[in-house]
Amino acid sequence: MLRSRISKIALGAAVVAALTAGAAGVAYAATVPGTPNLIATHNVVTTHQGEKVPFNSTDVWNIAKGSYDPTLARDHSYVPAKGSYAAAIKKAGGFASGYLSKANGNEITFAVAKGKTGAFAAEQAEIAKTGTPVDIFGPGVKAYEVNGGGTYTGDYEVFVNGYWISVTSNLFTSPQAAAPLIQSILQTIPQG
Repeated sequence: MLRSRISKIALGAAVVAALTAGAAGVAYAATVPGTPNLIATHNVVTTHQGEKVPFNSTDVWNIAKGSYDPTLARDHSYVPAKGSYAAAIKKAGGFASGYLSKANGNEITFAVAKGKTGAFAAEQAEIAKTGTPVDIFGPGVKAYEVNGGGTYTGDYEVFVNGYWISVTSNLFTSPQAAAPLIQSILQTIPQG
């Protein structure tokens, strides 16, 4: 079981490395010319300007799930903890989702909000004061490993093109462990 999980994490890290190593374009673009757009209107993120941005959390999970605990399932009762970064994202009009394993207690959460470029500058500056910069997610992506807005380690806050993305999990023991989920979000969010 452990060997299988390590292999899946290593595979996920290899995929991320392949996506980001020497990329001439942006690895997290929502669409590549000639390929279908992954965006559907399953979930909607409301921007600060009231604009509705389609965001499909199912697509995100389908891209990333092979890198994680196969017993994780969508927790439809998930509500971000008060004071967490995910709660702040929800308050800003964003979307939050949780996946939980009833077999072993593993949990993954992610939240996404969209604003104008620089809309979350104050939040990013505050997070940067206490977080550790992580630079493995591609050009223009500002990411930080943080202490969960009061929750636990395994929390990564990401800022790119007006988006604020928060991912947390007890499984995220390193940036490489969080990378498959973060990359799937970056691939799925609408750009521009």
